[in-house]
Amino acid sequence: MEQYQFTDPHTGVVYQVDPVSEAEAAAIADWEYDPPYTMYNLRGSPLAILEFITGPYFSAKWDGRLIGFYCYGQAARVKHRDSDRYYKDTTFLDIGLGMHPDVCGKGYGLGFLNCGLAFGRAHFGAARFRLTAVSSNARAIKVYQRAGFREIGRFERKGLVEPMEFVVMTLDPAREGAWQPQGDRPDCSGADHL
Repeated sequence: MEQYQFTDPHTGVVYQVDPVSEAEAAAIADWEYDPPYTMYNLRGSPLAILEFITGPYFSAKWDGRLIGFYCYGQAARVKHRDSDRYYKDTTFLDIGLGMHPDVCGKGYGLGFLNCGLAFGRAHFGAARFRLTAVSSNARAIKVYQRAGFREIGRFERKGLVEPMEFVVMTLDPAREGAWQPQGDRPDCSGADHL
């Protein structure tokens, strides 16, 4: 696959997107998030590393520095008996994403998300997207809403300590008032924190 590039017109940041390498998978699995985001810590999990290198996972870099990843399709879904009803419409491409802890909360979230959406359009031919987020991650949900995603439902799944609630959201450019892509350069004005 040829390297994909995306320029955020709001920040000028140039993203390079490639399939996740084994070294990148190991690095992502070692990322440490501070509270209240510790649920994203993978603690070097060999199973997570294997999924990163065998699934539809793609790294995002700035000037060669790993700053995040995207996943698509089944890999972006939260598996649970109560979630299946939200994933029945196959006209949506599921997207998942994660940013390096050092760049979270610094105003790059919307540009990072828009890069993942632009890549999904270019690589998978998608027009409609769906994502699933932990409901307590208000910072990320705000970014998704600013990009045009709208909530379609919620479900709970047992967590390590307590149940976790998830929000399922969709982006449908055909919906009135929804964000409309402008080629590979969506409007990123008003970028928010992810």
